[in-house]
Amino acid sequence: MGARSSAMADSFTAVADDATALYWNPAGLALVKGTSLSTTHGQWLQGVTNDYIVLSHQLEGNSVLGLGFVNQSTQTFNSALEDSLGNYAGQGTAVSASDWAFSAAYGDRLGHWIKEDFLQNTYAGLKATLVGQNALTSVGNAISFEVGILQAFPEQRVTLGFDVQNVGTAIQDRSQPVLFKAGASWYRPHNLTEGDKLVLAAEFDVQDDTGPHPSFGTEYSSPLARDFSGALRAGVRPTDEQYGFSFLTFGAGIVKSFNGFNAGLDYAFVPYGAIGPTHRFTLNLSLVAAEAKLTAFLEGPSHFNLDSLVSLSLGTQADAGAADWNLTLADAKGAAVKRVSGQGAPPARFDWDGKNNAGEKVAPGSYGAQLTVRDVTGQVASSRPLALTADPSGAPAESLAPAAKPSSLEEGTAYMKDGQWEKALDFFQGESAKNPKDPEPYRKTITCLFQLGRLEDAEKVSETLMNLR
Repeated sequence: MGARSSAMADSFTAVADDATALYWNPAGLALVKGTSLSTTHGQWLQGVTNDYIVLSHQLEGNSVLGLGFVNQSTQTFNSALEDSLGNYAGQGTAVSASDWAFSAAYGDRLGHWIKEDFLQNTYAGLKATLVGQNALTSVGNAISFEVGILQAFPEQRVTLGFDVQNVGTAIQDRSQPVLFKAGASWYRPHNLTEGDKLVLAAEFDVQDDTGPHPSFGTEYSSPLARDFSGALRAGVRPTDEQYGFSFLTFGAGIVKSFNGFNAGLDYAFVPYGAIGPTHRFTLNLSLVAAEAKLTAFLEGPSHFNLDSLVSLSLGTQADAGAADWNLTLADAKGAAVKRVSGQGAPPARFDWDGKNNAGEKVAPGSYGAQLTVRDVTGQVASSRPLALTADPSGAPAESLAPAAKPSSLEEGTAYMKDGQWEKALDFFQGESAKNPKDPEPYRKTITCLFQLGRLEDAEKVSETLMNLR
């Protein structure tokens, strides 16, 4: 359901982040912002058509409701007759067949309900579906249920997905095929250009009537112009090798951004060898309100002596109000040695005594600190990592001299590479105010505004840049 996922060979359980998550993994609905409408038309094999429409609406934070309807039908064809031995006995009457399903789902971040650190990046979804079938030998209705989980690991840019579908009643004596799905995805930003993104996905599905089916997919998306972005997709279905090279899937998509409104079109080509190819088209429409601004700040000295306290300055700007915060201090290998957290906004200052969570002094060496803040809408922001060097007790005072502070342009570029566009924009705008004749801050400001969907502002900055030349 959806040309984007079809082009990735259905490797979408751990990728689902648009309205079609209603079908692939309802937990992914929690990642959909604003109100989205997606409708898909699939021209299947031998006159079979598949039409799907889904609507998602963000209630608050990561709480999202989804509704969907799918209909699959055939053209009229002549039935086949059998004799008493089961052999073909000629053509029968003209018949047709159709299936339909209506679904309602809800997705949310579990950390919204359970205030545990390990659940802050865990998303869950539930779906109920009413199924109808009208075939020659099978007519009736059934109910099925689905549960999905997404576990994100932001620092590693990895997401794991799990989903169980079609747990419910039977139609006559035919039970619905229960489907177990597990997937993983990884993404990397800024590969060839600033603002692009590469996604790799793998999935392993097991259906109780057909066995295991692995699949692999990839997507590369990139800005094409000020208000256009495009994507190329491909996938592999290894268990379909009986169709020759048709186990390869392909597709593309384009998105046009307006002020608070996006429109996109996706296409997928999914061949089935001698049986014939299928073509799928999806139209996507979304209304996205501007997100409340959220930033996190963390500052401190580059060196400190282990026989004294090191003072860290914490801060946040949360338009919607801060819900909670977390300060993590980690060693050179990235292992956390100290964690401090609290509700609401972080304190203006935290004094670290150089001890770990067990109350033991850490060893001299390199450490890093990072502040993460979550607002009441579920939006998360992290400060730029702060590098700290713990000097042994009694180290000479000159070793405690602070390092040179990076320029606003360097600070902004670091945030841009992390995809934190609002933070990067603040630095670039400040740099252009200090150095109004330097074109580089203007170029980077335009990139940030484009990524944030502020196209009119980007156009104004472009005019300023043109006047510098």
